[in-house]
Amino acid sequence: MLDIVSHHTVSLFIATVIFVWSPGPGIMTTLSRTMTYGFWNGLFLSMGCFLGDLVYAVAVLFSLSVFLDTLSPYLIYVRWVGAFYLIYLGIMRFCAMDMTVGKMEKMGFLKSSALGFTISFTNPKVMVFYFGFFPLFMKGNATPDDQIMVLFWAWFAGMTFALVSFTVFAYYLGQML
Repeated sequence: MLDIVSHHTVSLFIATVIFVWSPGPGIMTTLSRTMTYGFWNGLFLSMGCFLGDLVYAVAVLFSLSVFLDTLSPYLIYVRWVGAFYLIYLGIMRFCAMDMTVGKMEKMGFLKSSALGFTISFTNPKVMVFYFGFFPLFMKGNATPDDQIMVLFWAWFAGMTFALVSFTVFAYYLGQML
C-alpha cells in the first residue's frame, strides 16, 4: 500500500488543486458569489460544486476499477487522449474570455449549495476529464482496489483544499475591493 502512496498521490493532489483553481463555471460563480455575499455563501456554493464533482469522480473511479484489466494495454492511449483533451480545454477556455456579469440575487445556504451542485453535475465535461485524468495516476503493479482508494482520497483532499482556499481567497479579494 505504501508503494502507491508516493509521488503519484502527491501529483494527483496537486493536479486536482490546479484543476479546481482553473477558471470554469463553478469557480467563477464561487468567486462572484463569495465576493458579493460573503464567505459562508461562497463556501456552501463550493460544497455543492464538490458534491457534483463527487458524483462524477466516484462513477469514474468505480468504472475504472471494473475496466482496469481491459484498459491496461490501452492505458497509454487513454493518457494521451486525456492530455490532448486538457490542452483542448485550456485553449477553448483561453479563447472564450467573455466576462459579462448579470444581476445576482442573494440566496440562502441551501440554495447556494444546490446551485453549486447543479453547476458541477450538469457539466459532463467533468466526467470526460476524470476519465482522462485518473488513469494518469494509475500504476500497473498495484491492485486496482488499492489504487482506487488512494486516488479517491488524494482527489478528495485536493478538492477540499482547493475549494476552501479559493473561497478564502475570493472572500479577502472581495473585502479589498
